[in-house]
Amino acid sequence: MINKLSTLNKLLNILIPLISGYVEIETFKVYLLGLILQERWFSTHGISKRNETKSMWQVYDFLDNGINWQNIYYALAKYVFESLIENNWYLVVDGSPLKQQYAENRITRKGLINVKDEKNIPHNELVCLSLTNGIVYIPLDFRIWTSKKITNKREYKTKPEIFLTILHQYLIRRIPVRTIVFDNGFASMKALKWLNQNGFIWITRIKSNKKIKISEKHCKLKDLKLEIDQSVVLEMTGVSGEVKIIRTCHQDEVVYIATNKTDIGDTKLKAMYKSRWSCEVFHREAKQHLGLENIRMRSWQKLQNHVGFVCLSYALLSILRQQWGGSIGHAKHIIHNEVYQIHDAYERLLQKLAC
Repeated sequence: MINKLSTLNKLLNILIPLISGYVEIETFKVYLLGLILQERWFSTHGISKRNETKSMWQVYDFLDNGINWQNIYYALAKYVFESLIENNWYLVVDGSPLKQQYAENRITRKGLINVKDEKNIPHNELVCLSLTNGIVYIPLDFRIWTSKKITNKREYKTKPEIFLTILHQYLIRRIPVRTIVFDNGFASMKALKWLNQNGFIWITRIKSNKKIKISEKHCKLKDLKLEIDQSVVLEMTGVSGEVKIIRTCHQDEVVYIATNKTDIGDTKLKAMYKSRWSCEVFHREAKQHLGLENIRMRSWQKLQNHVGFVCLSYALLSILRQQWGGSIGHAKHIIHNEVYQIHDAYERLLQKLAC
């Protein structure tokens, strides 16, 4: 186990210099290792059920600090990308609601907005760009989308607009992965055009009412009446160049999958889109094991940092999972069995990491 934990220690040694001088390192470790070591209720229970290292008000006060999560994520991604000699890395973009089932307020940049008497106010939503090989899953950047109904008009951005903002940042960071998979909620014409202009291979689900051009005729995609698993190469209105589209079944639903890589085989195209499922696993496991939706804070900055810690702890656990196998919960269980059954669990974990 000491050898296994040495990997986690090596990763921490890469990350800690990035925050040194900006935030209190000890409390940063408390929150990060608390999420990794314990169950999803850590953010409300504290670092140890038997002997809390810090009271929760001190931890929550720490969450008011500004933390550059993008610097941390990209440094980790570059290290892992260079360490694991593989060519099957790809990017995934997806959104997931941060549900607060019984909350009377929504957390926004301008403070708490009461929604008790309002109808149909969507939950805040995490929009995240991640780098993955199907096992290791490293969030690179995230934004928290808030409904137009509760957001300042000058600050409001649609999810496709957030998507492009994140991708602009991705280009600056110079990670050489140019294959990206996403769902139809991000497949605006502007986004697809931008991806083409910047050399990305994209795979996305699109709606059946997309306007297309085939054999010099304009029509809607559904008018082609494609059979299941039938594909076609055509032009899509507003997108330069040809695209390949296949009609197929995915999770008991008939869907259209499109890509600008027209020479890709039908089987591989379907497999690439299904690889987007890794983001669904991320959302599920982050909520079940890391408290992504366990929101007990009331400010925008604290919410941002809580989500940031959850994403980072998931990334670290997914790297360990590459070595150990199993799920994120299994990786947590291995660490838990080694250090949690003693009263000074947090201090013992730090000692073992230093070995």
